[in-house]
Amino acid sequence: MTELSKPKSSMERLERMIRASWLVEIQKELIKRDENPLLVNLDNCHLFERLTPQQAADAVIKLLHTK
Repeated sequence: MTELSKPKSSMERLERMIRASWLVEIQKELIKRDENPLLVNLDNCHLFERLTPQQAADAVIKLLHTK
């Protein structure tokens, strides 16, 4: 049973690593723009999945200034 779950867990781990790497890219883009990089985190990064880090940073800033 544990052998069957290993591929799934390693795939999930890979997905988390990719998501974290992508999140860091968005945060670096926010830092370049003198914005708070903690506006995007693992809890809300799914909102920006199909965007490039630059587009995601634009969207975050736009959302921040509309509030």
